[in-house]
Amino acid sequence: MAGLKKIKSDDLFLLSQLLNSDIPLANALDLLEEEKNEETIHKIKGLLESGKQLSEIIPDYIEDNIASYLSSLQKFLPLEKALALSLNFHKRKQERKKNLLKQLTYPLTVLVIAVFGLYLFKLFGLPVMNNLLLAFGTQSKILVLFDIIASLGIWLAYLLFVFAVLFYFASKRRDRLIFIYLNYCKYFNGVWKLLISEEFISFYRLCNENGLLTLQSLDLMRSFKTKPLLSFLAYHIQEKLQQGSNLNQALELPYLDKTLQRYLKLASQSKDPNKILSMYQENVDQRIKKRSYYFVRISLALVYGFVALMLFMVYQLLFLPMQALTL
Repeated sequence: MAGLKKIKSDDLFLLSQLLNSDIPLANALDLLEEEKNEETIHKIKGLLESGKQLSEIIPDYIEDNIASYLSSLQKFLPLEKALALSLNFHKRKQERKKNLLKQLTYPLTVLVIAVFGLYLFKLFGLPVMNNLLLAFGTQSKILVLFDIIASLGIWLAYLLFVFAVLFYFASKRRDRLIFIYLNYCKYFNGVWKLLISEEFISFYRLCNENGLLTLQSLDLMRSFKTKPLLSFLAYHIQEKLQQGSNLNQALELPYLDKTLQRYLKLASQSKDPNKILSMYQENVDQRIKKRSYYFVRISLALVYGFVALMLFMVYQLLFLPMQALTL
């Protein structure tokens, strides 16, 4: 396997469609054997000829996230369905990530540029302005105030950056990520909880659509190695169900969005529960967009406020020579 390229999700999607269309495996692999996949497909064919099953082979030659889903799903579904559902999970995750990046790219870019500009202005602009004021034998309270605000802004940005780096490395370990999430849920009811709740119901709905029972779906989510929070939630929900609680009661956890419980109650009374669960996902999307909108507006307001203050100071300094001549 060393040095071989992994099969990309687009090619896997094609393979899944071919297998679900009853195309013979050999023909399906021939269609995938392009230049970028040639060595990998050749290796898979060799392993198949040696007597191994595709279900044993393929997890080693695909992306890790998809392989994690596939390994778990094959306990309950045939390879064709398991592969299709794994790709569905992966696609949903990529779409969510893409939407979040799209919403946050502009405000974060503006904030980074503003903080960098603020740092340069404090480093070079403020000393020049201060020397100019001293040359005219005066001082400005606004300059002092701006220096304090600029220092606070830069330190806040630095602390946020350090926090982001620490969170990134901490999240690489399952126990630390769960610890951080539990403490987050104690004090906040924010976007992270919404995302986890939506991810849980997305997996649950897709499993339900593919004929998996509730306990099977929870077993499946518990086995996801790349989804520690989902696995943690599934464990606690399954534990409550085994103690005799119904699904609505089992979902009464402080780690899940409370709105989810109301939608599940409606779903249990509906002839089309998946439609109700889909409505919950749309509701979460709207709430996240709304919060992103407020974040964007607040970020831009802060940036424009700093820019306005800088322009006002420059305006004041440009009039210092005229003020000095009138004295």
